[in-house]
Amino acid sequence: MEFNTDHIHWYWLAAGVLLAALEALAPGAVLIWFGVAAIVTGLTCLFAEPSLNQQFLLFSLLAIGMTLAFKIWQRRHPPEEPRNAAGGALNQAGSQYIGLETTLVTKIVSGHGRVKVADSSWRCTGPNLPSGAKVRIIAVESGTLKVEAID
Repeated sequence: MEFNTDHIHWYWLAAGVLLAALEALAPGAVLIWFGVAAIVTGLTCLFAEPSLNQQFLLFSLLAIGMTLAFKIWQRRHPPEEPRNAAGGALNQAGSQYIGLETTLVTKIVSGHGRVKVADSSWRCTGPNLPSGAKVRIIAVESGTLKVEAID
């Protein structure tokens, strides 16, 4: 099989499209930049005639440069934490209840009790308080609500 260098830009363009498509299967946003580098190299070969060494050098510099630039940009602009419909952090049960004022279902003894939230009760920690006391949820730790007394 002979390698046709007359239409080498098609090889670069096909490799770029393939790498960009493979990004959907691989996490990390790396292959997309290799794909873009291959497409730019292919377009360069379409309008100019660089040697094979120059093509590989161009591809390498573009791929490394764009990947590093993206990683730097990503570090400076971290993605926002996903939120649930109630505005709490996704997969952090109870975080939407912080600041809510509610009633103790059972008294807090030795720092542990239960608090009423919506139509259920949650385990809670806080100062010793009698059942029925009004409390404010101030934090969530491992699915346990941390409460403080409301004066």
